[in-house]
Amino acid sequence: MRAWILVALLACSSANCLAGDRVPVFLDTDIGSDVDDVLALLTILATPELELVGISTVHGESGARARIARRLLELAGRPDIRVGAGIGTTLLRRKQPRDWSRELRQHLDAEPRTPVSSEHGVDLMIQAARRHPGLKVLAIGPLTNVAVAILKDPELPKRIGQLMVVGGATHFPPVTERGTIFVDYKSEYNLNCDPDAAALVFESGVPILMSGLAPALEVTVEKRHLEEWRRLGTPVASWTVARVEERLARHASHETHLGDVLGCVLAHTPELAQVQKLPVSIEMWGQTLRTVIDPTGSGRAVDVVMTVHREKFMKHFLESMNRILSAERPAR
Repeated sequence: MRAWILVALLACSSANCLAGDRVPVFLDTDIGSDVDDVLALLTILATPELELVGISTVHGESGARARIARRLLELAGRPDIRVGAGIGTTLLRRKQPRDWSRELRQHLDAEPRTPVSSEHGVDLMIQAARRHPGLKVLAIGPLTNVAVAILKDPELPKRIGQLMVVGGATHFPPVTERGTIFVDYKSEYNLNCDPDAAALVFESGVPILMSGLAPALEVTVEKRHLEEWRRLGTPVASWTVARVEERLARHASHETHLGDVLGCVLAHTPELAQVQKLPVSIEMWGQTLRTVIDPTGSGRAVDVVMTVHREKFMKHFLESMNRILSAERPAR
């Protein structure tokens, strides 16, 4: 018996999965719009070095988004993780939201068996930061929840070890069309949804690692990957393949970007990208009410992802997906 215990401990240690070695992370997501939020959440669950301590949802029908997150957690065998619906509106100014109703209906193909938390998503984020000093917050949607959490708890920027922001644009992408997304320099989505929230967060002093438009377009998932996942035959694999296929069919494409996945992976393994510290400012102007990250200005210096080591990242991503999608009940 003692030998078996020793073997188990050594195996866990070699995978960096001892409780003391795991890095606590909190996910703030607009899951239910683009499919990369789904793939980002699965990648986090598949990473033994990370401990996902909670999820908040943001931006338009945040309650439906919270139920989607719960549905996916149940399929992945992790119903223990708390999910709280966050803020569905913008912080100050009103912007015409994009209609995501079709995508939300497709993602929420069935109601979760367990309810979302009765606590607000913003409160879950604040509580997680108080319980886990140095917490990493992975913000892969608009920054409204993060901004309100900072307003509610002014000490939050000091409690957070790192805020990974997936959004913004510091340089023109090497391509302007990739898979299911077409971009120009001033049309990044996440920060544009709530520019006032973005400005508040960037000026708060919280340590930021930002992964914007250009690196998001460097990495994609393709139809050929779906065939590999489909053969795994698990419920979570089938559900995930269906969501990606819906995205590809809607845009008549064979690939879709992995911007949110990239941000979540780099928060733990930044060596998979080239990162540069740049003075970043948020600019809002005219009738567009869009947000632009301007590295030539006199803004606050933050870490910015410039380019990705694509082959290494894709290897990490595909290995993670194979682990999580092949397990009926993934190990914690």
